[in-house]
Amino acid sequence: MATEKRADVYLGGPATIDLLVAELSGLRAGKARELAAGVVSLAPGALVDPAFARQVLPGAREASGKSASELAGAILDGAGLVPDLEVTVPELERRGSRALEQHPLAGAEAELVNLLGKKVAGRAVKHGEARVPGVRLRVLLLEPWHAWWCLTPVRDVPPLLAWPSPFPGGRALGEAPRDAPSSAHRKLDEALAWLGVHPREHDLVLDLGAAPGGWSSVALGYGARVVAVDRAALDAKVAAHPRLTHVKQDAFGYLPEETPTWLLCDVIAEPARSFELARRALESPALHALVVTLKLKRPAKLEVVRAARALARDTSGWLGRCKQLVANKLEVTLLMRRADLAT
Repeated sequence: MATEKRADVYLGGPATIDLLVAELSGLRAGKARELAAGVVSLAPGALVDPAFARQVLPGAREASGKSASELAGAILDGAGLVPDLEVTVPELERRGSRALEQHPLAGAEAELVNLLGKKVAGRAVKHGEARVPGVRLRVLLLEPWHAWWCLTPVRDVPPLLAWPSPFPGGRALGEAPRDAPSSAHRKLDEALAWLGVHPREHDLVLDLGAAPGGWSSVALGYGARVVAVDRAALDAKVAAHPRLTHVKQDAFGYLPEETPTWLLCDVIAEPARSFELARRALESPALHALVVTLKLKRPAKLEVVRAARALARDTSGWLGRCKQLVANKLEVTLLMRRADLAT
Protein backbone atom coordinates (compact mmCIF):
# COMPACT_ATOMS: atom_id res chain seq x y z
CA MET A 1 0.00 0.00 0.00
CA ALA A 2 1.05 3.63 -0.46
CA THR A 3 3.36 5.09 2.14
CA GLU A 4 4.08 8.66 3.19
CA LYS A 5 7.67 8.35 2.06
CA ARG A 6 8.36 11.11 -0.47
CA ALA A 7 11.27 12.06 -2.71
CA ASP A 8 12.16 13.98 -5.84
CA VAL A 9 12.96 11.26 -8.37
CA TYR A 10 15.18 12.06 -11.37
CA LEU A 11 15.48 9.80 -14.44
CA GLY A 12 18.53 9.70 -16.70
CA GLY A 13 20.68 7.27 -18.64
CA PRO A 14 22.08 4.17 -16.91
CA ALA A 15 25.61 4.74 -18.25
CA THR A 16 25.84 8.32 -16.96
CA ILE A 17 24.17 8.06 -13.57
CA ASP A 18 27.36 9.33 -11.92
CA LEU A 19 27.17 12.54 -13.94
CA LEU A 20 23.54 13.06 -12.97
CA VAL A 21 24.49 12.63 -9.31
CA ALA A 22 27.40 15.07 -9.76
CA GLU A 23 25.12 17.66 -11.34
CA LEU A 24 22.52 17.28 -8.62
CA SER A 25 25.14 17.74 -5.90
CA GLY A 26 26.11 21.05 -7.47
CA LEU A 27 22.55 22.29 -7.98
CA ARG A 28 20.93 21.57 -4.62
CA ALA A 29 21.55 20.24 -1.14
CA GLY A 30 20.99 16.63 -0.19
CA LYS A 31 22.55 13.30 -1.01
CA ALA A 32 21.28 11.48 -4.09
CA ARG A 33 20.35 7.83 -3.70
CA GLU A 34 20.29 5.40 -6.62
CA LEU A 35 16.94 3.62 -6.83
CA ALA A 36 17.55 1.71 -10.07
CA ALA A 37 19.70 1.97 -13.19
CA GLY A 38 19.44 5.60 -14.29
CA VAL A 39 17.11 6.59 -11.43
CA VAL A 40 18.11 8.63 -8.37
CA SER A 41 16.16 10.22 -5.55
CA LEU A 42 16.66 13.17 -3.25
CA ALA A 43 14.68 14.41 -0.27
CA PRO A 44 11.98 16.80 -1.55
CA GLY A 45 13.31 20.26 -2.23
CA ALA A 46 13.82 22.89 -4.90
CA LEU A 47 13.13 21.50 -8.37
CA VAL A 48 16.26 21.64 -10.56
CA ASP A 49 16.89 20.77 -14.20
CA PRO A 50 20.17 18.85 -14.71
CA ALA A 51 21.32 18.19 -18.25
CA PHE A 52 21.72 14.49 -17.45
CA ALA A 53 18.13 14.19 -16.18
CA ARG A 54 15.51 13.53 -18.83
CA GLN A 55 12.57 13.50 -16.42
CA VAL A 56 11.66 14.35 -12.84
CA LEU A 57 8.88 13.18 -10.53
CA PRO A 58 8.68 15.97 -7.94
CA GLY A 59 7.53 15.03 -4.45
CA ALA A 60 6.91 11.45 -5.56
CA ARG A 61 5.41 8.85 -3.22
CA GLU A 62 6.50 5.24 -2.96
CA ALA A 63 3.87 2.51 -3.34
CA SER A 64 3.91 -1.27 -3.53
CA GLY A 65 1.57 -4.24 -3.57
CA LYS A 66 1.45 -8.01 -4.01
CA SER A 67 -0.14 -7.69 -7.46
CA ALA A 68 -0.75 -5.17 -10.22
CA SER A 69 -4.30 -4.70 -8.95
CA GLU A 70 -3.14 -4.03 -5.41
CA LEU A 71 -0.49 -1.56 -6.57
CA ALA A 72 -2.99 0.25 -8.83
CA GLY A 73 -5.44 0.49 -5.96
CA ALA A 74 -2.79 1.84 -3.59
CA ILE A 75 -1.78 4.52 -6.08
CA LEU A 76 -5.35 5.64 -6.74
CA ASP A 77 -6.15 5.69 -3.02
CA GLY A 78 -3.54 8.41 -2.71
CA ALA A 79 -3.87 10.12 -6.10
CA GLY A 80 -7.63 10.14 -6.62
CA LEU A 81 -9.31 9.41 -9.92
CA VAL A 82 -6.91 10.93 -12.46
CA PRO A 83 -7.83 10.05 -16.06
CA ASP A 84 -4.57 11.47 -17.44
CA LEU A 85 -2.21 8.55 -16.76
CA GLU A 86 1.46 8.01 -17.59
CA VAL A 87 3.37 4.88 -16.60
CA THR A 88 7.05 4.45 -17.41
CA VAL A 89 9.92 2.16 -16.50
CA PRO A 90 13.66 2.88 -16.04
CA GLU A 91 15.64 3.24 -19.22
CA LEU A 92 17.68 0.41 -20.67
CA GLU A 93 21.26 1.03 -21.67
CA ARG A 94 21.61 1.24 -25.44
CA ARG A 95 24.01 -1.27 -26.99
CA GLY A 96 25.87 0.37 -29.84
CA SER A 97 23.62 2.01 -32.42
CA ARG A 98 20.86 -0.58 -32.31
CA ALA A 99 17.31 0.25 -31.24
CA LEU A 100 16.52 -0.32 -27.58
CA GLU A 101 15.42 -3.83 -26.69
CA GLN A 102 12.05 -4.51 -25.09
CA HIS A 103 12.21 -3.74 -21.39
CA PRO A 104 11.87 -6.69 -18.97
CA LEU A 105 9.12 -4.72 -17.21
CA ALA A 106 7.17 -4.04 -20.42
CA GLY A 107 4.51 -6.64 -19.61
CA ALA A 108 4.08 -5.38 -16.06
CA GLU A 109 3.95 -1.80 -17.34
CA ALA A 110 1.15 -2.64 -19.79
CA GLU A 111 -0.80 -4.52 -17.12
CA LEU A 112 -0.54 -1.62 -14.68
CA VAL A 113 -1.65 0.91 -17.32
CA ASN A 114 -4.67 -1.26 -18.14
CA LEU A 115 -5.64 -1.75 -14.49
CA LEU A 116 -5.24 1.93 -13.58
CA GLY A 117 -7.53 2.91 -16.44
CA LYS A 118 -10.14 0.32 -15.50
CA LYS A 119 -10.06 1.23 -11.82
CA VAL A 120 -10.46 4.96 -12.56
CA ALA A 121 -13.50 4.22 -14.73
CA GLY A 122 -14.91 1.65 -12.31
CA ARG A 123 -14.59 3.78 -9.19
CA ALA A 124 -16.17 6.75 -10.95
CA VAL A 125 -19.23 4.68 -11.83
CA LYS A 126 -19.51 2.51 -8.70
CA HIS A 127 -18.85 5.11 -6.04
CA GLY A 128 -19.68 8.29 -7.92
CA GLU A 129 -16.24 9.69 -7.21
CA ALA A 130 -15.30 12.81 -9.15
CA ARG A 131 -12.42 12.63 -11.56
CA VAL A 132 -9.49 14.98 -10.99
CA PRO A 133 -9.08 17.34 -13.99
CA GLY A 134 -6.01 19.29 -15.03
CA VAL A 135 -3.41 16.98 -13.51
CA ARG A 136 -1.36 14.03 -14.71
CA LEU A 137 -0.60 10.93 -12.71
CA ARG A 138 2.99 9.93 -13.41
CA VAL A 139 4.06 6.46 -12.29
CA LEU A 140 7.57 5.04 -12.44
CA LEU A 141 7.51 1.25 -12.13
CA LEU A 142 10.78 -0.05 -10.70
CA GLU A 143 9.83 -3.70 -10.31
CA PRO A 144 6.66 -5.76 -10.08
CA TRP A 145 4.88 -4.34 -8.04
CA HIS A 146 6.86 -1.43 -6.67
CA ALA A 147 6.59 2.11 -7.97
CA TRP A 148 6.97 5.81 -7.31
CA TRP A 149 4.20 8.19 -8.35
CA CYS A 150 3.33 11.86 -8.32
CA LEU A 151 0.70 14.30 -9.55
CA THR A 152 1.73 17.23 -11.74
CA PRO A 153 -0.33 19.99 -13.40
CA VAL A 154 -1.04 19.66 -17.12
CA ARG A 155 0.32 22.80 -18.75
CA ASP A 156 0.18 23.84 -22.39
CA VAL A 157 3.79 24.97 -22.80
CA PRO A 158 6.50 24.08 -25.34
CA PRO A 159 8.63 21.01 -24.49
CA LEU A 160 11.67 23.27 -24.10
CA LEU A 161 9.97 25.00 -21.16
CA ALA A 162 8.16 22.07 -19.56
CA TRP A 163 9.57 20.39 -16.46
CA PRO A 164 8.59 17.64 -15.80
CA SER A 165 9.02 16.73 -19.43
CA PRO A 166 5.84 16.14 -21.45
CA PHE A 167 7.45 12.98 -22.86
CA PRO A 168 6.92 9.79 -20.81
CA GLY A 169 10.14 9.20 -18.93
CA GLY A 170 11.55 12.23 -20.75
CA ARG A 171 12.06 10.00 -23.78
CA ALA A 172 10.98 11.60 -27.06
CA LEU A 173 12.83 9.10 -29.21
CA GLY A 174 10.92 6.92 -31.62
CA GLU A 175 12.64 3.61 -32.28
CA ALA A 176 11.00 2.98 -35.66
CA PRO A 177 13.61 2.58 -38.45
CA ARG A 178 14.07 5.43 -40.92
CA ASP A 179 15.53 5.37 -44.43
CA ALA A 180 18.75 7.11 -43.43
CA PRO A 181 22.45 6.39 -44.03
CA SER A 182 23.17 5.90 -40.32
CA SER A 183 21.50 5.69 -36.92
CA ALA A 184 22.66 9.25 -36.16
CA HIS A 185 19.27 10.48 -37.37
CA ARG A 186 17.85 9.36 -34.00
CA LYS A 187 19.63 12.21 -32.23
CA LEU A 188 18.17 14.84 -34.54
CA ASP A 189 14.69 13.30 -34.57
CA GLU A 190 14.70 13.42 -30.78
CA ALA A 191 16.16 16.93 -30.65
CA LEU A 192 13.45 18.25 -32.97
CA ALA A 193 10.76 16.76 -30.72
CA TRP A 194 12.23 18.69 -27.77
CA LEU A 195 12.47 21.85 -29.86
CA GLY A 196 8.86 21.53 -30.99
CA VAL A 197 9.83 22.85 -34.43
CA HIS A 198 11.66 21.54 -37.49
CA PRO A 199 13.29 22.98 -40.63
CA ARG A 200 10.90 23.98 -43.40
CA GLU A 201 11.03 24.53 -47.16
CA HIS A 202 12.21 28.13 -46.81
CA ASP A 203 15.10 27.19 -44.47
CA LEU A 204 18.78 26.82 -45.25
CA VAL A 205 20.33 24.25 -42.93
CA LEU A 206 24.07 24.23 -42.24
CA ASP A 207 25.06 20.70 -41.18
CA LEU A 208 28.59 20.63 -39.76
CA GLY A 209 30.31 17.26 -39.52
CA ALA A 210 27.62 15.87 -41.79
CA ALA A 211 29.10 12.55 -43.01
CA PRO A 212 27.64 10.10 -43.77
CA GLY A 213 24.52 12.28 -43.93
CA GLY A 214 22.09 11.15 -41.24
CA TRP A 215 21.20 14.64 -40.03
CA SER A 216 21.20 16.07 -43.55
CA SER A 217 18.72 13.41 -44.65
CA VAL A 218 16.34 14.45 -41.84
CA ALA A 219 16.51 18.12 -42.84
CA LEU A 220 16.04 17.26 -46.50
CA GLY A 221 13.00 15.21 -45.55
CA TYR A 222 11.38 18.37 -44.19
CA GLY A 223 11.95 20.17 -47.49
CA ALA A 224 14.88 22.38 -46.46
CA ARG A 225 18.01 23.16 -48.44
CA VAL A 226 21.16 21.79 -46.83
CA VAL A 227 24.83 22.72 -46.93
CA ALA A 228 26.65 19.64 -45.59
CA VAL A 229 30.22 20.32 -44.46
CA ASP A 230 32.57 17.40 -43.99
CA ARG A 231 35.84 16.27 -45.53
CA ALA A 232 34.53 12.70 -45.56
CA ALA A 233 32.19 11.33 -48.21
CA LEU A 234 28.43 11.39 -47.84
CA ASP A 235 26.08 8.53 -48.53
CA ALA A 236 25.54 8.42 -52.30
CA LYS A 237 21.78 8.93 -52.06
CA VAL A 238 22.13 11.95 -49.78
CA ALA A 239 24.97 13.44 -51.83
CA ALA A 240 22.88 13.23 -55.02
CA HIS A 241 19.93 15.11 -53.54
CA PRO A 242 19.17 18.27 -55.58
CA ARG A 243 18.71 20.42 -52.45
CA LEU A 244 22.05 19.43 -50.91
CA THR A 245 25.45 21.02 -51.38
CA HIS A 246 28.43 19.09 -50.05
CA VAL A 247 31.41 21.21 -49.00
CA LYS A 248 34.55 19.13 -48.41
CA GLN A 249 36.15 21.33 -45.79
CA ASP A 250 36.91 21.50 -42.08
CA ALA A 251 33.65 22.16 -40.26
CA PHE A 252 35.05 24.78 -37.91
CA GLY A 253 36.84 26.69 -40.65
CA TYR A 254 33.93 26.96 -43.08
CA LEU A 255 32.35 30.37 -43.69
CA PRO A 256 28.97 30.01 -45.44
CA GLU A 257 28.32 32.06 -48.55
CA GLU A 258 24.63 32.31 -47.60
CA THR A 259 23.53 32.87 -44.01
CA PRO A 260 21.87 29.72 -42.63
CA THR A 261 18.60 29.77 -40.72
CA TRP A 262 19.36 26.45 -38.95
CA LEU A 263 22.65 25.20 -37.53
CA LEU A 264 23.26 21.51 -36.93
CA CYS A 265 26.55 20.31 -35.49
CA ASP A 266 27.52 16.78 -34.44
CA VAL A 267 31.27 17.17 -34.89
CA ILE A 268 33.67 15.05 -32.86
CA ALA A 269 35.55 17.88 -31.16
CA GLU A 270 36.39 19.32 -27.76
CA PRO A 271 33.07 20.37 -26.20
CA ALA A 272 34.28 23.89 -25.47
CA ARG A 273 34.93 24.38 -29.17
CA SER A 274 31.44 23.24 -30.16
CA PHE A 275 29.94 25.38 -27.39
CA GLU A 276 31.74 28.49 -28.63
CA LEU A 277 30.50 27.77 -32.16
CA ALA A 278 26.93 27.68 -30.85
CA ARG A 279 27.37 30.83 -28.77
CA ARG A 280 28.62 32.79 -31.78
CA ALA A 281 25.86 31.42 -34.02
CA LEU A 282 23.19 32.82 -31.69
CA GLU A 283 24.43 36.32 -32.57
CA SER A 284 23.14 35.90 -36.14
CA PRO A 285 19.78 37.67 -36.64
CA ALA A 286 18.96 35.21 -39.42
CA LEU A 287 19.29 32.09 -37.30
CA HIS A 288 16.03 30.37 -36.31
CA ALA A 289 17.30 27.37 -34.36
CA LEU A 290 20.30 25.20 -33.61
CA VAL A 291 21.12 21.69 -32.44
CA VAL A 292 24.72 21.25 -31.27
CA THR A 293 26.20 18.14 -29.67
CA LEU A 294 28.78 18.63 -26.91
CA LYS A 295 30.86 15.46 -26.77
CA LEU A 296 32.50 14.67 -23.43
CA LYS A 297 35.30 12.37 -22.31
CA ARG A 298 35.97 10.47 -19.11
CA PRO A 299 36.74 11.78 -16.58
CA ALA A 300 33.97 14.17 -17.61
CA LYS A 301 34.32 17.83 -16.72
CA LEU A 302 30.94 19.50 -16.31
CA GLU A 303 32.02 23.15 -16.69
CA VAL A 304 30.97 23.24 -20.35
CA VAL A 305 27.66 21.57 -19.46
CA ARG A 306 26.98 24.27 -16.87
CA ALA A 307 27.88 26.95 -19.43
CA ALA A 308 25.52 25.39 -21.98
CA ARG A 309 22.68 25.26 -19.44
CA ALA A 310 23.25 28.93 -18.65
CA LEU A 311 23.36 29.88 -22.34
CA ALA A 312 20.09 28.03 -22.98
CA ARG A 313 18.42 29.62 -19.95
CA ASP A 314 19.65 33.20 -20.20
CA THR A 315 19.86 34.13 -23.91
CA SER A 316 17.29 36.85 -24.50
CA GLY A 317 14.75 36.12 -27.22
CA TRP A 318 15.53 32.39 -27.28
CA LEU A 319 14.08 29.24 -25.77
CA GLY A 320 16.69 26.64 -24.94
CA ARG A 321 17.59 23.47 -23.11
CA CYS A 322 20.72 21.41 -22.62
CA LYS A 323 19.87 17.72 -22.34
CA GLN A 324 21.44 14.33 -22.66
CA LEU A 325 19.07 12.73 -25.16
CA VAL A 326 18.24 9.05 -25.21
CA ALA A 327 20.28 8.71 -28.41
CA ASN A 328 23.27 10.54 -26.91
CA LYS A 329 26.20 8.59 -25.53
CA LEU A 330 28.74 10.46 -23.38
CA GLU A 331 27.46 13.78 -24.67
CA VAL A 332 24.73 16.37 -24.24
CA THR A 333 22.79 18.34 -26.83
CA LEU A 334 22.30 22.09 -26.80
CA LEU A 335 18.83 22.91 -28.18
CA MET A 336 17.89 26.50 -29.03
CA ARG A 337 15.06 28.14 -30.97
CA ARG A 338 13.85 31.68 -31.25
CA ALA A 339 10.99 32.38 -28.86
CA ASP A 340 8.85 33.85 -31.65
CA LEU A 341 9.49 31.01 -34.11
CA ALA A 342 6.19 29.62 -35.38
CA THR A 343 5.54 25.96 -34.55
